[in-house]
Amino acid sequence: MVQQGIILRSCTPHMRRVVIFDYAQGIVSIIPTERIMSHVVLGSLSKYQVCYTRVVHMICELEPIALPVTPLRFDLSFLHHVLELLLRFVPFSVPFADIYEHCLLLYHESINFLVGQKLFQYLFLSKLFGMLGVYPSEDVFNQYKDIRLLVTQPFENMLIRGYSVAQSDLRIWLLGCIHTHHHAKIFTTLSLYSEEGK
Repeated sequence: MVQQGIILRSCTPHMRRVVIFDYAQGIVSIIPTERIMSHVVLGSLSKYQVCYTRVVHMICELEPIALPVTPLRFDLSFLHHVLELLLRFVPFSVPFADIYEHCLLLYHESINFLVGQKLFQYLFLSKLFGMLGVYPSEDVFNQYKDIRLLVTQPFENMLIRGYSVAQSDLRIWLLGCIHTHHHAKIFTTLSLYSEEGK
């Protein structure tokens, strides 16, 4: 059976597994065959097929079908940050169809960047955290009521209403969400929130 997913982690010399965010299965870790190793593209939306043996299941076919849309494709800090957040916050082997569908927005050519690329990224991440049920500490949560209300809206509405929220406030909200994770100090993609990126 052909499946579809987003490649979250490719093989390393120390770990010969591909981690995929699959629509039906959630996040899965699968060993690729040698033949398809060169087809694994980090961050790509890919079709793949799993072959089962008595001992292990392996990816025997894999074909990248889409990369994130052009403006996001070249902003590696954002793309890697999304991949890291999915790896750290989404439990393995639990389907999250709504979060998967939200992430597919990154691959649609019809994305509306009228709000500006950085604001789009912050709104996208705020919605992702809201869908995961991750919110900042109570003091930040209570201080930014406008953001709290914004993340409950459909994403299209967030893009329309996003102008009403200061980008610096969204940055504080997002960092607050990240710091709820018990391994937040070892996240490697937080440069997205650097002061000069505001």
